[in-house]
Amino acid sequence: MNPLTIARFCNLNEVRRRRGRPELLSLFMPGTDPERSLRPFIRTNSLFIHVPKAAGVSIARALYGNLGMGHLTMEEYRALFRPSALARMFKFAFVRNPFDRLHSAYHFLRGGGLSDEDANFCWERLSVFPSFEHFVLEGLQKPEIATYWHFLPQCHFLDSGADTLDFIGRFESLEQDFEIVRIRVNPSARLEHINRAPRENQDYRQAYTAEMAKSVAAQYARDLDELGYEFDGASSAPQPTHGL
Repeated sequence: MNPLTIARFCNLNEVRRRRGRPELLSLFMPGTDPERSLRPFIRTNSLFIHVPKAAGVSIARALYGNLGMGHLTMEEYRALFRPSALARMFKFAFVRNPFDRLHSAYHFLRGGGLSDEDANFCWERLSVFPSFEHFVLEGLQKPEIATYWHFLPQCHFLDSGADTLDFIGRFESLEQDFEIVRIRVNPSARLEHINRAPRENQDYRQAYTAEMAKSVAAQYARDLDELGYEFDGASSAPQPTHGL
């Protein structure tokens, strides 16, 4: 990749300050393809906001061959990329019903997650709750749990909501929505399902009581409102498509 192209895309001082010297150097080293990198975004002129537990690992690997930059927010990407470059990029994300996402995230972490950090979080924070119901009613509101990235509201990653992105796909229509992104970003990509969470009930709705649903609705009120979800699924809220 041409170093001049990289320099035109990135705010290099911010990359070094926020991500460190190794990340900065990796942008200019031919053949470097670490697990997390800005290079695929620059190469495809696209930007994927990876919301946790919304098929992001499968999407990133299919389109970019790695994990992109993990769970960075739109606000963080604004610091890493030059405004003129960011304006030209195809910016997209995938979101999920908050009730289903929470149920998946809980069981994913109880199963050990993907990293030592996930495993430690489970041991220190989640193991004290003997059931999903106990977790929802007594654990989710605790700051040390609510601020762990798997439990942060999805709008936290999207910044000011849906209007900052060119396209928002839904987990519930993953294959159809992925086709829209695939054609724009990487026509040869093939989606494979990775990182599935083991769950006692495949239908998340069976895991909720009325009291639990009310508590989660309050916790994720902004997601439900801005992303157009209800307990049973997606509403007909419009999706941004001005970049297509």
